[in-house]
Amino acid sequence: LEQAIQNWKRRLRSSPAFEDGDVAELETHLREEVRRLKKEGFTEKEAFDKAVDEIGDPEPIGNEMYKSRTTQKAGPVPPWRQRSLLRSLLPNYLKVARRNLLNHRLYTGINILGLTVGITCCLLIYLFVKNELNYDTFHEKGDRIYRVIRIMDAEKNPRKVGITSAPFRDAIINDFPGMVEEATRLMPGDGLVKIGDKKFLEKRFFIADANFFQVFSWPLVKGDPQTVLNRPNTVVLSKAAAEKYFGNENPIGKTIKVDRDSEFEVTGIFRKPVNEHSHIEFDLLASMETFRNANFYEGWWWNTLHTYLLLPPDISAGQLEQQFPGFMDKYFGDNMAQNNRRIDLELQPLEEIYFANNTTFDWQVRHGSRTVLNLFGIIALLIIGVAGINFVNMATAQSVNRAREIGIRKTLGARRLNLVMQFLGEALAITVVSGLMAFGLVHALLPWFETVIDKPVVIDLFSGEVLLSAGIFLLVTGLLAGSYPALLLSGFNPVKALKEKISFGTSQLVIRKGLIIFQFAISSILIIGTFVVHRQLDYISDKSLGFRPDQLLNIDINNNDILSKLDTFQEEIERLPGVEVTSAMSGTPGGFFDNNRFRIGEQWEKTHVMKALFTDHHFSEVLELEMLAGRDFDLSHSSDPEKAAILNKAAVDKFGWTPDEALGKRIQNQFMDTTARRIIGVVENFHYESLHQEIAPLVVAMNPDRREILVKVKTGNLDQTLASIEQEWNIFSPLFPMEYSFLDQQFAQLYEDDKRQRTVFTAFSIAAIFIACMGLFSLAVFNSEKRRKEMGVRKVMGAKFTDILLLFNREILAVIVVAFLLAVPAAYLWAEQWLADYAYRIPNGMWNYLLGGLVIIALAVFTVSYQSLKVARMNPVKSLRSE
Repeated sequence: LEQAIQNWKRRLRSSPAFEDGDVAELETHLREEVRRLKKEGFTEKEAFDKAVDEIGDPEPIGNEMYKSRTTQKAGPVPPWRQRSLLRSLLPNYLKVARRNLLNHRLYTGINILGLTVGITCCLLIYLFVKNELNYDTFHEKGDRIYRVIRIMDAEKNPRKVGITSAPFRDAIINDFPGMVEEATRLMPGDGLVKIGDKKFLEKRFFIADANFFQVFSWPLVKGDPQTVLNRPNTVVLSKAAAEKYFGNENPIGKTIKVDRDSEFEVTGIFRKPVNEHSHIEFDLLASMETFRNANFYEGWWWNTLHTYLLLPPDISAGQLEQQFPGFMDKYFGDNMAQNNRRIDLELQPLEEIYFANNTTFDWQVRHGSRTVLNLFGIIALLIIGVAGINFVNMATAQSVNRAREIGIRKTLGARRLNLVMQFLGEALAITVVSGLMAFGLVHALLPWFETVIDKPVVIDLFSGEVLLSAGIFLLVTGLLAGSYPALLLSGFNPVKALKEKISFGTSQLVIRKGLIIFQFAISSILIIGTFVVHRQLDYISDKSLGFRPDQLLNIDINNNDILSKLDTFQEEIERLPGVEVTSAMSGTPGGFFDNNRFRIGEQWEKTHVMKALFTDHHFSEVLELEMLAGRDFDLSHSSDPEKAAILNKAAVDKFGWTPDEALGKRIQNQFMDTTARRIIGVVENFHYESLHQEIAPLVVAMNPDRREILVKVKTGNLDQTLASIEQEWNIFSPLFPMEYSFLDQQFAQLYEDDKRQRTVFTAFSIAAIFIACMGLFSLAVFNSEKRRKEMGVRKVMGAKFTDILLLFNREILAVIVVAFLLAVPAAYLWAEQWLADYAYRIPNGMWNYLLGGLVIIALAVFTVSYQSLKVARMNPVKSLRSE
């Protein structure tokens, strides 16, 4: 009974309606009623419950007791029913917040500028990440669409290959009835489109099956998705292509000519989805039926297209993949046994294709990187963290200036919750202003940002989704940045606050210094990372490739007119005064190289996958390669075209031979050669692929596969040389324009993604460092104001200019050094992980870290130097005048 009464009293005391005397009076009444009821035969529990019910609910009792105490006659409203203190003080809070922000313009400006820069960077990164995650999301059946991927050498060194051959589609449909709803193929290609006298070289002229628009949700402006591609020689145009060819005319039913004599009827117009991306981009889509008699259509080894499957809702990808080993044994069993290898199939979900950048032979498929997304996401968190730390440090630094205000408010009855709400409101106000400014900056920077990332940002900055996400982000940022200062300020003792004797304890000082250390540790990591990225990209730009790419002109063999008279064309351009030598090849450095399977040496039954290059007798001459052993191809040796091969040093090293030992060894390309060749020469290694990869073994032979012409030109009068070569081209191929590039440009293209990452990483790093330095500057200003009298006393007592300067900077520099030392391990681990993507890389030595340390210390000294010099040069009379 006694415990029940005590609990009941606690409930009364928790209500604002009762005073202590009221509770005592009600307790006496309760106890008397319980005693009376017990005498009537009730148990203790029954008596207590009945007495509590008779007294009634606390709130109406409190109202009546308040009325009995008040002297007002007009039915007063109890204080707990009056307008809340927060609502009453809200206008006052707004006035005080405005006054504080305006009176401390430096702190306000730094806070707003820092948060603006931080939010701007985060918004740009958000748009980038959202843009990257927006690929292939517009297809209605996208969750059931998969691409068929070949897994080559599945049991040894598996490689994912993104292309298949044409027969796969029909074979899968026939062998797995009920497990595949639809299967469609898409072949990337190009073509020369002629409309009257106009010619357009289209790089995105694709070929697709009749059911393509039934599997994928590309919206058709004109035409029936069921029938637009079901007849031979039909084509669907993009809206942009239709306007380019026919202007405002209706293109349906009109005819376009492609290449020399092919004609296609326009049966549909599609538009590219608004605010969406696709891993495949095409402007013309021709019917696959047109090419039913082409070589690739029936050949199992003509791997030139993508095969997509639409699975029924009740069939999973895993169920179908379980059946694939038997499927491959059926169609490729003999080949796999003969070549001692395993080929399997895998289903790649549509949503993963864009980020599957490890898939080989994925030409004309755009790929992104989840690693880059994660990196940018981390940078965004770091930047907004640095900006938030600035806010926290400056708010706590200014707390002493607001001590009297807090003391008065508490004395007048403000509760801690009211003060917390006030300071959080001020933080949110600054955050909202910064957010509005950031939106304006992002809108202005978007064109530059799109140039840097090399793709349009299709996400509307002012869409409801972005605005909602930004609003939530600003709210969370404001609350997180303002919560610690709000809790700290609202906890001041009102007596000490009014006497302005507020001092920070050890814990608060540790927190402030810890935040500064964290802030500059982040800045140090970013500075070191920037140095590493710049030095690595400079290294791969300057590294010798083993040949001079700036003198080598690469011409695409894009038509049969040139291919059928290739030798004659080469002879004609070699006669030009600006041309030294030419060589026709299947691929050129920085471009495409085939993977073929070879038998080689004594272990003739064992096969090896190596890169292959098919070329003519000027191979090493045009590249100026060093011959380590043997000789180059020579037409005076009639057996060279069919019986000779040249290896690079990496291939010789693969088999443990010296260059001289390799000469005379047998080698046979299982796909191209009917008989074995003999190794006649070994060339020094040269970089024919990106420096991301090590130089792989390469076999060079004179097989008749020519796709490029490499022209070694003289450096003088280059424009005239190019014009002369183009003139000769037009004589041999008047219909098709010449497409060319220099090899240095081709190699530079391999590192475009790296360069874009460097630009974005550097820009965001500068932003984070700028924010950190602004925070350091504001703290230096605050410290100089607070220590003005101390420095005056020190100067009167004989302190020198250098003593004051050292004393003022010593604490800050110590914190910066600690931050840098903590940053070094994290920066080292990140640099090792990033550099691991390059086969040829700079050493991750101490130079990067020493340089980063010098820069971060120099930035800190420069940031606080103005205030340091100002304090050191201060007249002590002025600072002590008020004492």
